[in-house]
Amino acid sequence: MNRRQKVVALAVVCASAVVLLSFWGSLHFSGMRAREVEQLRLQRVADNAMARASKSFDEIGTALESVASLTMRPCSDEHIALMRQSTLEARGVAEIDYFEDGKLKCSSWGMAEKGRSISLDKPEFTTRGGVDVNTRTPPSAGKGMGKPMLGLFKDKHRVLVDPAHLADIIADPDVQVAVATAGGAMLGSQNAPNAELVGRLVRDKGNDRAIASADKMQAAVARKGELATVGLAPESSMRKQLRNEQLYILPFGFLLAAVAISLLVWLTRSRLSLQGEMAQALKKREFIVHYQPLVRLQDGVCVGAEALIRWPRPDGTMMRPDYFIPQAEESGLIEPITDQLVETVVREMRELLLAQPQLHIAINVCASDIQTGRLLDVLARALDGSGIAVSQIWLEATERGFIDVAAARQALERARAMGFSVAIDDFGTGYSSLAYLQNLPVDALKIDKSFIDTIGGETVTSSVTSHIIAMAQTLQLEIIAEGVETPQQADYLRARGVDYGQGWLFSRALPPVEFIAYCGQHAVRESGASRAAARA
Repeated sequence: MNRRQKVVALAVVCASAVVLLSFWGSLHFSGMRAREVEQLRLQRVADNAMARASKSFDEIGTALESVASLTMRPCSDEHIALMRQSTLEARGVAEIDYFEDGKLKCSSWGMAEKGRSISLDKPEFTTRGGVDVNTRTPPSAGKGMGKPMLGLFKDKHRVLVDPAHLADIIADPDVQVAVATAGGAMLGSQNAPNAELVGRLVRDKGNDRAIASADKMQAAVARKGELATVGLAPESSMRKQLRNEQLYILPFGFLLAAVAISLLVWLTRSRLSLQGEMAQALKKREFIVHYQPLVRLQDGVCVGAEALIRWPRPDGTMMRPDYFIPQAEESGLIEPITDQLVETVVREMRELLLAQPQLHIAINVCASDIQTGRLLDVLARALDGSGIAVSQIWLEATERGFIDVAAARQALERARAMGFSVAIDDFGTGYSSLAYLQNLPVDALKIDKSFIDTIGGETVTSSVTSHIIAMAQTLQLEIIAEGVETPQQADYLRARGVDYGQGWLFSRALPPVEFIAYCGQHAVRESGASRAAARA
């Protein structure tokens, strides 16, 4: 599979992943939204039920207080009339009873039936306000055969309330409503909720959703003092809301997928077309060479430069080398690009190198050229008849080229036999080791910028730089520090005997004319310093 096929295959995989992720994400988000909307609906139900129940209990409390404060004779006509009046005024109150010695004496219906004894039931619980509560109290009228009521007793009076009245709110048919005590005892309900489930929901604070989900329900709880209200609905009720959410969200998901795929197509075309652009740039000879000065650290004299390929774009910007160089290596175009670089260096630097034979130009060698040695023949042809000495051309090989050590050694031995100097570039970032340095025929070592950046710091790798320097000196290799940006870094390297430096502290990579001028300026300083030393 060639590179184009790999890129297309990767694009297809990425596009499929984008579609699937967008679809899955839309479904997941729709589900979350539907559940959230349903939860809000049930919370409104619980809040409304709490408002209704609280109001009902306020009315019940008012009714109890009004009859408890009566001063007339118990069970007199006036007393019964006032109990009846309080029953009519308090919504939901079905009956008010009066007890003496635990026995019903009269009620808002009248005097207790003779021969029928109704005792006060033992309370199920007592509120903080001292009200005894029974949740299933039969009414005194109708011989106790009516619907069970909620009984609230205080100060000899008992109020009977229809439990349905406490939860009497407007709710959807699929929603169940419950009013309960803080302990979980259900006081009133609508649409027959499960009393045991209501109790668990009320008692386990903060775990409402998990408890309801276990029963395939969704629930919301409101709490206020001694009361709790619950809104419940089957999880199946959420399906309609889920469909509504999907109608809104899925189109956005597919739109997002379409945008992402469009961007992916654009990037794929851009990546595929870069190879074509580089091929055209080779034909049109658009690639140019800039020269990064190499400075001797002891005296600041320029001793040469590294030749760096540059690709100017029609808009005046430069294509980033770290973008197109890897593409050139993958596509195989790096070899003709390197050939043009060699040709350009010989043409642009010939006069300078002939005039100053102590200068050299370093050329980067790609991994494939290290393995095959192809570039050596290209250099031999380019230098033939130019007058440039072979020793004025250095070859910089990155560590990636040493994967096949045997092939690399053969090519480097041939290079040195021809008179070229060889340097390992970006040392410490790839495959090199002490064994490689001992066995490979190299003349110099370039310390990678990442290690230079640690100078003066206290990082884990800050001590590595000094070890690399010591190792290179033990092997009697010339040492070049790349990426020197501060005087402190230069002082550190100079103090440890590093031979050369390269970086923005000295100069950026320069066009040929500016580099030639740079060499002249620094060579003059060296001559002036030498004459001053001679006079001294």
